[in-house]
Amino acid sequence: MDASAGGSGVQRLRYGDLKKKVADIAAAKIEPIQKRYREIVAEPGYVADVLRSGAERVSPLANATVEVVKQRMVCTPRADMEARPASPTAYFRLLARIVNFRLLWFAQIVSEIGDWFYAVAIYSLCLSTPGAGALSRWRS
Repeated sequence: MDASAGGSGVQRLRYGDLKKKVADIAAAKIEPIQKRYREIVAEPGYVADVLRSGAERVSPLANATVEVVKQRMVCTPRADMEARPASPTAYFRLLARIVNFRLLWFAQIVSEIGDWFYAVAIYSLCLSTPGAGALSRWRS
């Protein structure tokens, strides 16, 4: 039924016609992605080459960053430092001095709290559901 709705210029489509139009539009938008995927799959070793070249490009930077982090966390002694184990106060100094480390630490705490809320909710659900007591008991 392709009738104009009250002269407003809006066409009314049946569900089947609308579904077909949406499918055609989606297929047209996805086609370049599918084409590129077929090109990549057709070339053996392409993905491995891209991964290898990317790793070669970023490895020096990543290794340097890891060394800086190790030194700041006192995991490896610097040349001007004596070898000693990291003390608990060194950890708290890191929290006080390095903003990103503090934010990461806080995010981990929030994540852990969320995990505990999830666990409590699941255990409560198991215990309050009739017949679910068997879920909370060990059976051999």
